[in-house]
Amino acid sequence: ALEKGYIRALEARICPANTLARQYIKIREIDESYGFAETGVCPQKRQLDIIADSPLFYVLHFPKDTKEIPDSFRNSSRDICSMVYPRNSSARRRTEMQARQIAKALSRSPYLRKRIRGIDACSNEIGCRPETFATDFRFLRSGIPCSNRHNFLPETENKVYLHATYHAGEDFIDIIDGLRAIDEAVQFLELRRGDRLGHALALGLDPKSYYTLKEYKLIIPKQELLDNLVWILHRPLEYDLALPPKLRKRLERKALELMDEIGYDTSAYTLLTYYHAWQLRGDHPSVYLSGGEDSSHIRDSGYESFYCMNRPSLDIYRNNRNVHTLCNLYHYDGDIKKRGKQVEAYPIEHGMEELIEALQNRMQHQLMEKGIAIECNPSSNVLIGSIEQYREHPMFRFNHHGLRVPRWETEAPANLSVSVNTDDQGVFDTSLESEYAYVARCLECERDEEGHRINSNDEIYAYLDHIRVLGNSQSFHRLGEEIFFSNAKEYRRFCNRLCEDAHRSEENGEMI
Repeated sequence: ALEKGYIRALEARICPANTLARQYIKIREIDESYGFAETGVCPQKRQLDIIADSPLFYVLHFPKDTKEIPDSFRNSSRDICSMVYPRNSSARRRTEMQARQIAKALSRSPYLRKRIRGIDACSNEIGCRPETFATDFRFLRSGIPCSNRHNFLPETENKVYLHATYHAGEDFIDIIDGLRAIDEAVQFLELRRGDRLGHALALGLDPKSYYTLKEYKLIIPKQELLDNLVWILHRPLEYDLALPPKLRKRLERKALELMDEIGYDTSAYTLLTYYHAWQLRGDHPSVYLSGGEDSSHIRDSGYESFYCMNRPSLDIYRNNRNVHTLCNLYHYDGDIKKRGKQVEAYPIEHGMEELIEALQNRMQHQLMEKGIAIECNPSSNVLIGSIEQYREHPMFRFNHHGLRVPRWETEAPANLSVSVNTDDQGVFDTSLESEYAYVARCLECERDEEGHRINSNDEIYAYLDHIRVLGNSQSFHRLGEEIFFSNAKEYRRFCNRLCEDAHRSEENGEMI
């Protein structure tokens, strides 16, 4: 990928190791191979700093896992284990261990601080919600203190800040399920400006086309269906979107029926209470292990201090006994887990399409305001995603900068920061040039009612260049490089460069 010379940064995603030493060895081995491929000579340890300044850098991604019981308890009683361990316990335990080791590695190793720039979560998202990684993402992105021998920076700046990508809304049972996953990723993981969502197809797919493809019928587990219905009943209200009264009644009736079937007592808990409990799923499950009133698990200011989301508005729900109990039942009740996995056929209510489309637009505006970008992967999404043709890709709805296509301008008033990517260059047998070519060809094929091209070549090339600039701005390669100083001389050099840039901007009349 780098041999042609025009790639500014190459993001290599690898799974994290379980110990500090293995993490260092794993990355160093790849760097040594890269250095040998570039120079023909295997670099020595003292020469690795040269590689550290190369376009290649690393993002550690945590594999998603649907297992609820850790492998070490495989022979134990499944019913007992499901009451002791929360949902996705296997992934939670492994990710916590790896997150602690990553923090330790970044704190102690200046070399790894130069090589590791972000975190991610990979693999199939069905059955493993963003809540599984919420505590770990918040912990790793809070600012990891650097334990350098000499500290030349103020205490608040001598930290490593990782950026995050989370793949959500790519593969989903229902488009509402995909939208909820995107919403959960933003809220529970506390994504912020500079972070990215991977794929996010559910945010831009046409609901009518999607449900037509599904023949307006879903095969979906009861727990997922209940969560989707409760979410779509309440989340649009926060965007000032109202459901038609008849549609709302039908959805409420079905949601209450599902609550009874799964085992949530509808005589004690309302749908609104259930929604408040959903809002707390980004908290660590152990907070609600004993009804939510025992805080003895908060032992120090390290990992455990990120058990709860940093949103004071949620405290009112945390102090509600019914909400606590619902959180406990969701994570630890074995019977509820078992009944929630039962699958049923659910016919889609007509009238949902307009609501979903309006909700998509509001969520796009929210992402634009937060500065959260979207990674678009055309070939990957056509081959394994929920679209069948390149021209159906929602990237044109996410961003239509400079294009003359009325349907995109009316459907998507927001212009998000998007990038074109290969996803996995080896698996999909593609290249970045091919992905840009597919995008260009889609725009060339757009015709008006009389069969004439809508966009000229100049407009298409301007759009592609705009996307290219957005893609470079999304890279984690240089984000946060100001914190990686090994001595005072390097720190002064950085400050001088800032001053020179400021003076140059003033001379050009630019805003600083």
